[in-house]
Amino acid sequence: MKNLQKLLALSAFALLLFSFSNCGGTQKTSEMKLEQTPPFSVASATHQDWVAGIEGGGSGINVTLTLASKEAGVTLKEIYFNEDMAPLNAAGNSDLQYAAYFKKDFNNGDSMIMDIDSNKEAQNTPHKKFPFELTINEAVISYTFNGKTGYFKIDTMVRKETLALPSNNPNNIENKF
Repeated sequence: MKNLQKLLALSAFALLLFSFSNCGGTQKTSEMKLEQTPPFSVASATHQDWVAGIEGGGSGINVTLTLASKEAGVTLKEIYFNEDMAPLNAAGNSDLQYAAYFKKDFNNGDSMIMDIDSNKEAQNTPHKKFPFELTINEAVISYTFNGKTGYFKIDTMVRKETLALPSNNPNNIENKF
């Protein structure tokens, strides 16, 4: 009988510890809740792939965002798109136009180190889990309004034709940097 009581008490204690271990994960999900009615409205959102015309020039994606309206005190912060995140910056002379730039540079050492020496492989940084599940034409904007951070999902990002940058100087202009 004593063994049964000990087993029951141990099981209850283990269940209690297990229930507390999930509290942190639940909080993270609630922090990134998507808003249905943000304090701004999106007029258009586009993305355009680009590729450099020279070896080592890289490639990337340019995202442009035009708002139809925005309440006072709203600050657009970042855009989550294509399993990546970039800051949103004001573009042009209007406070309703924004741009974000995602550069993919394969020569900057972002590749994984694979080596027989485990100390060298330990230098790899693990990939961060992307916080949203998005299709290729969806994005999430993070913004602040009245001191609170919000997230809004754009369902229809329009894809523009790929921009292939020239590989040479078409006007023979001398670089004076």
